[in-house]
Amino acid sequence: MKEGGRSPKSQRGRVARTGGAHDDAPYPVIRVLPDGTVEHANGAAEIVFPGLRARGASHPVIAGVLTAAAGMTRGSRFVDREEAHGDRVWAERIVKEPGRFTVYMNDITELKLAREELRLLETHDRLTVLLSRGQLLDRLADAVHGALRYRFPLSVALCDVDGMHRINDEFGHRVGDDVLAGVGRTLKACLRAEDIAGRYGGDEFVIVFPHTSAYDAVIGIDRIRQRLDRLEIKTKPAHAIKVTMSFGVADLSPKDMNERDLIAAAQKSLAEAKKGT
Repeated sequence: MKEGGRSPKSQRGRVARTGGAHDDAPYPVIRVLPDGTVEHANGAAEIVFPGLRARGASHPVIAGVLTAAAGMTRGSRFVDREEAHGDRVWAERIVKEPGRFTVYMNDITELKLAREELRLLETHDRLTVLLSRGQLLDRLADAVHGALRYRFPLSVALCDVDGMHRINDEFGHRVGDDVLAGVGRTLKACLRAEDIAGRYGGDEFVIVFPHTSAYDAVIGIDRIRQRLDRLEIKTKPAHAIKVTMSFGVADLSPKDMNERDLIAAAQKSLAEAKKGT
């Protein structure tokens, strides 16, 4: 039977194009006119992004959709992108339709965090969150190559935790891990953006100071020592231990050194520093 000259089938098609085909979808779906007017937003969109209809083009979500849509090349039917809104990250597919755009959104925050954690585990030491040994040596090799090529100063500090074996034996490896994690946080907090720090092995760490002589690197090491003075690791309630470190610093010689030679020179300097303690 036909109503108004349309078959039920054609009516259903019309509703699917203009009405709430995605009203029950668990992800936000928004239809936007080129002027920023929100033609339709499903229930998920209204909940997650309140004020869409009222604000239109001034709403960050709609503004982002219009910007992305404006960048679509002629003949493009859709564009995919990732966008942060608040504390969440969304995968968006913006589909060009006659006279409007429809954006389908999927919350990928947890997926992004998982990917970032995996990437971090591939390049960083899990305990200290500093560069892993392999990444550290690769970065050091690049720094040495650049310093030798362009003749700028470069220095390296090799450092270790004083009495680490005693800490592990007396308080257990869990406290020892807390010490190493605390050292990692301390180094990250003290170093400049261009400095490179990584866990060399066990309780040993390497810090690379680009564009810095060994003489000037002492300034950075002093910052580390001062912050270490405030680092206390709890061994049990109301009891904590202080953490100290020894440092050996070496300059890159532009004549006859590579990254292995530089670390060896820093190791020699560290051994001499520990003899004097």
